[in-house]
Amino acid sequence: MKESYYSIYNNICIINFAYYENDVLYYPDLIKVGVSLSNGEIYSLEAEDFLTNHTSRSEFDFENKKSAQISKNVEIISEKNA
Repeated sequence: MKESYYSIYNNICIINFAYYENDVLYYPDLIKVGVSLSNGEIYSLEAEDFLTNHTSRSEFDFENKKSAQISKNVEIISEKNA
């Protein structure tokens, strides 16, 4: 699991962790953890998406897939496998 993003609301930090394997983040497999900013205690845990969606996945050829779908008129300035 790798922290993918977070948000802060009402003194609670919600951290979203995505399954990470072979330099690929699998966003459907999120686990969300709420942490109190005042005392550091776990406030909430949501793992339904991970429990529902997580499965073994085969290798994906990102290079061949990207070149087929991106217009030649687009300049790619950064990329990340997800």
